[in-house]
Amino acid sequence: TKHAAFHGGEWTLLEAMPAADGDRSCNSLLTWCWRQGRQLKLVVVNYSDAEARGRVKVPVSGSGDIQLNDELTGEVYNRTFAEMKDPGLFIELPPWKSHILSVPL
Repeated sequence: TKHAAFHGGEWTLLEAMPAADGDRSCNSLLTWCWRQGRQLKLVVVNYSDAEARGRVKVPVSGSGDIQLNDELTGEVYNRTFAEMKDPGLFIELPPWKSHILSVPL
């Protein structure tokens, strides 16, 4: 996208962790973020031909509720800062699909 975070922000590789014991589908999730100013862009890609689930610990600070906007689909997800930090944001994606989530900081 044209957002400045993708062009001048700080890039960080993130790790997808299992969403449940024994579920290794998180190994198919590629995830990273860009941060610039008060905006974070979280990218998650399911790079496989099967559904994948995982939890991603997002580097945010704060408390209370947060609204995530998916720039690819227009969907809005309501979460909490606490969940994003620990146990991590729950992600479930069909094969070959992705999210680009706008996270206000």
